Amino acid sequence: MIKEKFIRKGKFFIKVINAKTNKIKNFEIHNIITATALAEMAKPLNGDSPDLEIKYVAVGDDDTAVTGNETTLVNETERKAVATLSIVSNTIVQSEFVLLKAEAVGTIEEVGIFCGSSAGAAADSGTLLSRILWSYDKSADEEIHIIRQDSIERG
Repeated sequence: MIKEKFIRKGKFFIKVINAKTNKIKNFEIHNIITATALAEMAKPLNGDSPDLEIKYVAVGDDDTAVTGNETTLVNETERKAVATLSIVSNTIVQSEFVLLKAEAVGTIEEVGIFCGSSAGAAADSGTLLSRILWSYDKSADEEIHIIRQDSIERG
């Protein structure tokens, strides 16, 4: 009997660049995909079109534990549109977002990726693809690059 698994993974790579010192800090964080996003991924098997185009990253200041059932950040404080979206291999999609020096200054505790046709510049809009906890105090001298890789593979 053939046993095959289909695995959908997401991983965040966060790079903080200090403009004054030119120092770079790198972070790598694994996540889970939300239940709402998984339901969207099942739609093509039923002949329906999924609505999962990655459009925004949002950051917030709440450190409530991630459960996978979230539909929004707990307390969204800043939102940025995707800077680049590309296929880096047949099974990996990469999205990159940039928080400039003057943006999101202060405490960051949560990061989320929002997608779909309802995702816009307004807080809490769109389908939350994933949410992670990342505790960081951003200064006005720092630029943050949030890079997310979504991979689809056999398990």
